[in-house]
Amino acid sequence: MGVFRRSLPLLATSFVNRCGTIGLSLLPILLVERHVPAAQAALVMSVVQAAGTAGVLGGGLLADRAGASRAVLASFLLQGVGLGLLPLAPALWAVTLLAVAARVGQSMFMSPARLLLVDWMPHDDQQEAIGWLRTANNAGQIVSYTLGAVFSALGVLPLMLFDAATSLAAATLGAPLLRRRRVAAPVPRTGADAGTPGAAVLVAVCIGGFTFLYELFMTGTAASFRLRFGEDGLRLFSTAMVVNTVLCTLLGVWAARRLRDPRSVFPAGMALTAAGVLLALHPDAGKPAIFLGVLVATLGEVVFASIAPFVLLRLLPEGRGRGARHGGLLVLQDLGRIGGAAAAFPFVVHGGSPVLFAAGAGAAAVALSLAAGRAASPAPEPAAPAA
Repeated sequence: MGVFRRSLPLLATSFVNRCGTIGLSLLPILLVERHVPAAQAALVMSVVQAAGTAGVLGGGLLADRAGASRAVLASFLLQGVGLGLLPLAPALWAVTLLAVAARVGQSMFMSPARLLLVDWMPHDDQQEAIGWLRTANNAGQIVSYTLGAVFSALGVLPLMLFDAATSLAAATLGAPLLRRRRVAAPVPRTGADAGTPGAAVLVAVCIGGFTFLYELFMTGTAASFRLRFGEDGLRLFSTAMVVNTVLCTLLGVWAARRLRDPRSVFPAGMALTAAGVLLALHPDAGKPAIFLGVLVATLGEVVFASIAPFVLLRLLPEGRGRGARHGGLLVLQDLGRIGGAAAAFPFVVHGGSPVLFAAGAGAAAVALSLAAGRAASPAPEPAAPAA
């Protein structure tokens, strides 16, 4: 539990923030309630989603210039201010501006948070520390999903205000905790472990392939379940997401402690995810097969994510601008998420061969993971010269 205790200041603040993660997902409902025309609503949603990519890069840049702890606190403050004022904004331009602020704050968190853990932790503990961060985030999301389901009848305003309150509470809690942590002594790195730009880019693209599959799964199942199962589709999707989040919370640290070799972990996690997506998206699958697919995809997520963020950080070259480089690599991952969301409706929800498309995407992602796993593996230490 030593790694947990050393990570606790960040874990506690991140958990408090994630207890309210429902706010931006309610933006489409707010636009409908305000009778915003479809074209304008689509434009607002597109601008807000695009702001997420800017936030990912901005988090790394701010970590370089102001420090990772200040970047984390700025992330919480932007979320709190944006979401707190969003439901009260009188005009559409103000709604858009505040939603963009909240989205930038939300997306800028991950890069400085991971860099902060790397600064705090000895090299051998960094992978487990990142696993604890994922666990804290998932546990907070479970709380958020539960509260959202229980109090959904209250409407958009109180849920958005609660989301804002958790972000501001996280900033208040984190301000004294994150700045007084002792920085770990740097560990010299050699060989492939010292980081190469080509390997780092390949791993980032590989993670982008994973996020493509995952977003294809999330968007495709949400829409297709509604079409196939009617009103019961939302309940089915929500239940599947609860299963996914609970399993990730329970297994995340266990996997981070035990899975170490990207040559096997990357393709195994990617293959499991692809197989789960195929099962869940098959148009003839019944509910037992769908939940089996969710289970398999979740196991793939646990396996792949147990090592991927740590490997990407390990491959970053040392020196100035490390946060900006990390943010740029995370943008490559974000492009996979955007691509998956864009492909879901034409190729999966309304496509003529959703299984064939998902199989092709999964096969390409697995092939990419094999190459990235080899590139990310540390070079063997040179043999000692003979006496």
